[in-house]
Amino acid sequence: MPPASLFRATSFRLALSYLGIFTVSAMALLALVSWSTSMFIEWQVQETVEAEASGLSEQFRERGLVGLTELVGERSRQDIERRTVYLLADGEGRRIAGNLFGWPSAAENPGWARFVIERMGEGRLVTEVLGRTYELAGGARLLVGRSLADARRVKSAINRALGWGLALTVLLGIVGGYVTSRHMVQRVESMSRTATRIVGGDMGSRMRISEAHDEFDSLADSFNEMMDEIQRLVEGIRTVTDNIAHDLRTPLNRLRSRIDLTLLGAGDTESYRRALEETLADADNLLATFNAILTIASVESGQRLHHFEPCPLDRLLGDVAELYEPLAEEKGIALSWQAEPGLSIEGDRHLLFQALANLTDNAVKYTPAAGTVALTLATGAEGIELAVADSGPGIPAEARGKVLERFVRLDSTRSTPGNGLGLSLVQAVARLHGAGLRLEDNAPGLRVRMVFPV
Repeated sequence: MPPASLFRATSFRLALSYLGIFTVSAMALLALVSWSTSMFIEWQVQETVEAEASGLSEQFRERGLVGLTELVGERSRQDIERRTVYLLADGEGRRIAGNLFGWPSAAENPGWARFVIERMGEGRLVTEVLGRTYELAGGARLLVGRSLADARRVKSAINRALGWGLALTVLLGIVGGYVTSRHMVQRVESMSRTATRIVGGDMGSRMRISEAHDEFDSLADSFNEMMDEIQRLVEGIRTVTDNIAHDLRTPLNRLRSRIDLTLLGAGDTESYRRALEETLADADNLLATFNAILTIASVESGQRLHHFEPCPLDRLLGDVAELYEPLAEEKGIALSWQAEPGLSIEGDRHLLFQALANLTDNAVKYTPAAGTVALTLATGAEGIELAVADSGPGIPAEARGKVLERFVRLDSTRSTPGNGLGLSLVQAVARLHGAGLRLEDNAPGLRVRMVFPV
């Protein structure tokens, strides 16, 4: 990736923002350290001056002005580099002893003062001094000070070290931001390339998941799951389209042929009426098929979620059983139902009724005479179980997943009316309500369970 593009990356700008905040914070911290160091060094200088002055005062009390003069002169001679400054003067300000030759104007009053002295040598050297003036008995004055040159050098060395440390931190921050941003941008570019391939028609492409298991991997995993679902839906649409073309072509051809034969023949009113009635029946079957397709599409899109309300399942089960009891009795089938009272879920009652009716209709349709159909509602280990069991031919285990697809009908059922959408609608309704749909062997027959988690 070109550096110019990387510098425009959000991750790099974010890294620079954090670096800027850290730099300002570090500079404030370094300024505090520098100020604290300076104050500590000056405190040490003050302590040194106080200790020196205390010793001189002790000598003044013991030996008087003459003894103090000798001691100041001796110490002034010993301090060749004039790190410590001494000046003893009489009441008129005339120098008695010391390594200063004039009283600094900044130190006229008793107490602490800062002043500058000049040293002559290989060059003119200006030194800042921190000193204190003491009033002695008899009007004499004593000035004791300490050069701040060493303190300034220590402070300068500390500031240089802190400055280099800050510069190195900023440099490492920029390099680290560049490397981190480059890695993040490469991950994003890889995802973008995958998305581009998918847009180009390669529905099988998936985002790579690394071993880091970071947030990018979590995003890639969610994206891959989404693409799996989209691919399943696209393949389902393709299958549905093929099945619609195959399953509707025959009734449409039959309808057209019937109309053609009726128009070509010299029929009477009765034959025309019979042809129209048969045509109307075929049209109703086609409309029922399209209505089932639209209902499934509406359920799978989640458009019916706003219809959810408390739905008593025991009452729903009783209504379906009451609806199919006459049909079952006509076929000689014993239809029974048993519901645990008080079981209710949040759902779409119309869709749940239609799903349960589809299951009951299939059970009654495929169960032979003298068979049984049982509808049950109870609380199980996994939640609320709504089941329809029959003693019919059942469905082979290897075909139970396939019959949930649209327009799929087993060879043994093609002679009975139907469009192969009943179980597809049941599965869509179960998925909308977060329920699991299980097709099991009833030995003999089929047992279909809808399990609603609670």
